[in-house]
Order: sequence, then C-alpha cells, then structure tokens
Amino acid sequence: MLGRIKMRQKVLEFMFLILSAVLLLLSCAKQIGERADPSASEYHETEAADSVVWESERQTVSSEWEIEIETEREAATDEGGVTNTELEPDTEIETNSEPETGGRTEIDTEAEMDAETETDGEMESEPVCDTHSFGDWEIIQSPGCAEIGWKERACKICTTREWLEIAALGHEFSTSLSYDGRTHWYGTLCGHGEVRGNEELHAFGNWTVLDSPGCGTEGSKTRQCGLCFMTQEVSIPATGHHLLLDKNLMCQACQLPYKDIGLIFERQEDGYRIAGYTGREASVFIPAQYGGFPVVAIEAEAFAGHRELEEIYIPVTVAEIGANAFWDCAGLQAVYGGSTAAWCAISFENYLSNPLYYSHKLFLNGEEITSLVIPSGVTSIGNYAFAYCDMIRAVTFSSDIQSIGDSAFYYCSSLDSVVYGGSGSHWQRVIFGDSWNSYTGDYVVECLNGRFPK
Repeated sequence: MLGRIKMRQKVLEFMFLILSAVLLLLSCAKQIGERADPSASEYHETEAADSVVWESERQTVSSEWEIEIETEREAATDEGGVTNTELEPDTEIETNSEPETGGRTEIDTEAEMDAETETDGEMESEPVCDTHSFGDWEIIQSPGCAEIGWKERACKICTTREWLEIAALGHEFSTSLSYDGRTHWYGTLCGHGEVRGNEELHAFGNWTVLDSPGCGTEGSKTRQCGLCFMTQEVSIPATGHHLLLDKNLMCQACQLPYKDIGLIFERQEDGYRIAGYTGREASVFIPAQYGGFPVVAIEAEAFAGHRELEEIYIPVTVAEIGANAFWDCAGLQAVYGGSTAAWCAISFENYLSNPLYYSHKLFLNGEEITSLVIPSGVTSIGNYAFAYCDMIRAVTFSSDIQSIGDSAFYYCSSLDSVVYGGSGSHWQRVIFGDSWNSYTGDYVVECLNGRFPK
C-alpha cells in the first residue's frame, strides 16, 4: 500500500512538473511576440488573460494533488500503523506557486532510491540450485524416418531446462521383395516410396524353352530370379530353312519348296534361271533342279541389296552369274559350291557377280578352301573365279591348265605358295588374264624342273 502511494505521488509530481514547463514556454512565446509585432497588443492582452487563467488552474490542481496525497497517507497510517513521518523521514517536498524552474518538484536522491526499492511485501527472488532435480523428459518434436526429434526436461526447483536430440527412426521396410525388369528391392511401409532397401540385380537361373522356333516362326524361352521369382520371357528367332546339300527343292525341316521362300525362277531353253529373290532368309539354298529342269544361271542383280543374306549355296549346275548379282550383300560370310571343277567353269560377269567379294570364304565339297588344288582335266579358270578369297594360301595347278582368266586370283592376299605340275617351259606357255594375280602374297612358282618368279 505504501509503495503504491509513493509511486502515485511521484507520478503526480512529474505531471505537475510538465504543466509548469508548458506555462513557462507560453510566457516566453508571448514576450517574443510582443517585441516582434507591437501592433498586436490586443492579441497579447488576450494571451495574458489566458495565462492568468492557466496559472490559477495550475495552483488549483496542485492544491488538489496535495490534499489527495495527504489523504492517502493518512489512510496508509490507519491501515499499517505507520505515520507519514515514518514513511518518508528523509523526503522533503517543496511546492512554490511560481518556482524559477517552471514548477519543478525536487526530491532527495536517497529518498527516491528508497521509494524505488520498497514494496508492499518482500520481493521474491529466483531460487538457485546447487544440484538440479529434473523431471521426466517431454517430447517436443517427434522424430521421423529421416528427421531427428527433440525432448526437454525442467528442473523442479529453478527454471533451468535441458534439451536432448532424438535420433531418426529409420525407414520401415516390407518383408517381401518388389521388382522391375532389372532389379529387386524391399519397399517401405512408411510412405517413402522413393527409398529402396537392399536393391540388387536379379539372380536369374538357366533359360527354359517354352516353344521351339521353326523355320519361319519364332519360339520363346523363360527364366526366373531365384530371390524375387520375377519371370523373364523372351522370343527365340526363327531358325530359317535347313539347307542340306542332299535336298534340291524341299527344306529338310519344314518340307517347304524353295520357291516358297522367295526364289524367283524363270524358264529358259536350257533350264531355269534365278531371276530374283524376295525372301529375307539369312541362308539361301539354290536347288540344282526345279520342275525337272536344271538351274543353270543367276541373272544380273538377282540378290542385290539383300544385306541380311549370310550364306548361299550355288549348285554345280550353275554356269553363269550376271553382273552385280550380289551387289551390296554386305552380310555374306560364306559361299558354298559343289566341286572345284564346276566352280572354275562359272562365268562371272564382273567382280560383284562373285559373292566372294563380300564373304572371303569358299567351301567346295563341304570343306573350306585354304589350300586349293585344281584337278586334272581342268584346262581353264574363269574370270574372277577366286577373286577376294583371302583364305587361300596355296594353289596347285595340274599340267592340264592352259589359261587363267582376268583377276582370277585378284586380292588373294594370303597366297604365298604356287605349285605347277609341269615343266617351266610349259608354265610359260599358259595364257594369263589381266591382273590374274594382282595383290597376292610373295611367292615363286615351283615347277618340275625349277623355280620361276611370280
């Protein structure tokens, strides 16, 4: 109670001080105005009258404040048994009607300090702990799968608090595997679908054939991952027709006639000719006979542009192959012929008439030719007959040979051995075509009676 009285007293004194200052400022402003404009005397007289009224009101308010303060002090004395003298023994308030400071109230510094420190009762101070007594932890932020949390606890005596980090919980994974075409993994149960646990490549077993492929139909096979049981199924390419040399018109596997796989036959006086090919087989077997007549020729550009063609069988009945018959058959890997004598007798129109331009491999009588023997009875070798067959390393000619055509062994780059079954003078009488041995290896001709340079 006493504290509130003293506080209110100080507030009233402060307001009184402000009012006195305002009146002093008004008085100064009036004097300055009279000096600057003497003609405004009527206005200044009004201002002077107002100043008297303000001063009268100030004195009235001051008297009322003193009476109110005195009343509150008496009430405090009645309640607490303390007299005004006991309340503020060192405080002296001087109030003048016209103080030089504009009505300022002066208060002793010691009394002011005492007034600020006194309260209705004893002020409570914050308790101090030598040893904290903390309560239970309380979670203030729960942890997530990948986010940390926080918990706190407070001392039961003072206001001290502690905080502790809670580790992230980690993701909760399913016990069953999920998978795609490449890997398998454990999915999450916590809603984080982008997280994959223990992701691994599939561990596939062996292939199991479901449907075997045919000559013109695809098959299928399957395999399964041993961990997640993901099943993978793929197609098996068609095998193509089985080209066995002992069959002329029918595929050994599907028994289809070769006309049905794309060969176009044209009837001529001497037999049939292969006029073209519309199929897409990797292997093509040209029959020796068709419709009871021999197949004697392959016309110009008959197989041109068939890059899917990998191997072809040319029977012994074929004696002529037209210009560019195998142009752009860049996929050719092997050429099969009948006998050596029949191959030497074929008339190739140009170097693209011979499939060896692309394959570089020749099989005669079922054997790959690396050491070529021209048998007795063969008197001539046609143009381009063995051109570009770079698998040939040695050639043996019988003494019956009389002529070797243009570019017959052109670009047989591995050829480094030539043997002739006759004498050197007979070898020199053989007719050699243009570039018959251009771009071959280095060799000498071994004759019965000596050696002759290339």
